[in-house]
Order: sequence, then C-alpha cells, then structure tokens
Amino acid sequence: MTWTNQVTLYFTSMIKLIQLLKEATSTPKAIIMAGGASVGKSTVLKSIESLLKGFRNLNADSYIEDKNSPLYGNLSAASTQIRKKDLPDAIASKSNLIYDTTASNLSTTNPIVDELKANGYEVMMIMVYAHPIISFLRNFKRERKVPTAGVLGTWANTYNLIEDYKQIFGNNFVLVNTPASTSEEFKEIENFQKAYDAGKLQEYFDNLLSTGEFRSTFRKDDTTLSPEDLAKKEKQRAKTKQTVSQNIDKIANTFGTIQSNLNPIDKNELPNIVKNFIK
Repeated sequence: MTWTNQVTLYFTSMIKLIQLLKEATSTPKAIIMAGGASVGKSTVLKSIESLLKGFRNLNADSYIEDKNSPLYGNLSAASTQIRKKDLPDAIASKSNLIYDTTASNLSTTNPIVDELKANGYEVMMIMVYAHPIISFLRNFKRERKVPTAGVLGTWANTYNLIEDYKQIFGNNFVLVNTPASTSEEFKEIENFQKAYDAGKLQEYFDNLLSTGEFRSTFRKDDTTLSPEDLAKKEKQRAKTKQTVSQNIDKIANTFGTIQSNLNPIDKNELPNIVKNFIK
C-alpha cells in the first residue's frame, strides 16, 4: 500500500469514527422521575446517580429548599420555573436530563413528553411507588411537609395513570416499589388494611389527622390576620378538608385495583435497565 493510500485510509477511518461518535451522542436522553409526594423518588435516584453523570436534574426541590432562593418554600413558583424556564433551556442545549414530577396529570405530562420527543429525545419514565400510608408517614417526617391534600391527591391521581403511562412509554416505562422499612410503617399498613377492608378509610384518616401530629410546614400563621382574612382562610381550609375527603374516597375506590396491577421490578434491576437506556 502506498503512502498516499495509507493517508487516504487513515482519514476515511477518522471520518467514519467521527460519524459514529456523532450518532452515539446525537440522541439526548430524558428520564422522567414520577411518583406521588414522599414516595422515595430521591432515594431511588441516588441509587443510579453514578450512571447519570452529566445529566441535568430538574427538580423543584432545588429551589424550594434553598433558603437563598427567591423561590424558597414556594412549590407552585418553583414548579413553574422548572417547567417554563429550566426545562426549555435544557432541551435547547440538547442536555441529557432528569425531570422530577408527580406525573399526576396527563394534560401536564403529555405535552412535556411530546416536546422532548419532537426535539429528538429518547424518553424513559421511572415511576416510584409506595403504599399510600407509607407516603403519608414519610411526608410528615421530612423537614418540608406537604399538605395532606397534596400527599393523598398525588397518590390517588398518579397511580391511577399507570396503565396510561405503560401505553405511552412502552418498554421505556419502569415501575419501582419502595416498601415499608420501619416497624411503624409495617404497623400502619396493617391498620390501613383493616380500615380499608371495613370500608372505613375516612374514619381512619380522620383519627390520624385529629392528633395534630400531621401538620404541613406550608400552613401559615393566622394569629395576625384580620377577622375578614381569617374568615377567608377558614373557608379555604374547609374547602381543603373537602378535597382531602374526596382524595380518600378515590383511594378507597381504586386502591385494590392499583395494588393488583402494580408488578414492579426489583430495585436491583434498575441500574442495568438505566445502563441500557443511556448507552
């Protein structure tokens, strides 16, 4: 082979290598971490974070829990910041990303998935599941305690969409369970089940909430409110109480069906699944 042919072969090989590298990196990846409030999404994510170096983690908690952020403690504003600013920025730069959400509403989640796919992303959903009472208990052990309406509402809405998300994501849908791990959780699961079997979930949660132990950190001090503002606040709280009752009814009506259709993977399988997705 002549020197000229060797040079030609070298450059041809380099061009092919560059093309292969471009093809390998041209499809950005998006992982949607879904699940109700306090089910353990962050814990599951930590188990695979070593595989996701370079991924942008879009999580409203990064604003809510940062005391130096103007969005500190403001869940609604932080979620809007992620959805309307941080996510579009990540998509524009074709960054690999993790999007943390409850995925409790198809009308919100579907446009995000569609936008990601329209911009060339391959998208996976990792949905994290926990028993409703485990979610409830874990929430009120956190520093930032979501209101009961949020915990039970996201649980009821999210897991009733499992079959929908299976259809949307196909083989890129993964369900991971975070089971009970403490004696308190195991005991409360038994109490929940007894109430559920007896058709008394409303009474069960009423008793829990009546203790005053399960209070949200989002609850505002109303001792300085005017009588007019206090009256408005009481109306709002009455409406919230009604919402909690409706969420409990929804759980009571759908819990059995959700449980029977779960079929989660073993959490030890998740790293290999994620490796195959991002390669």
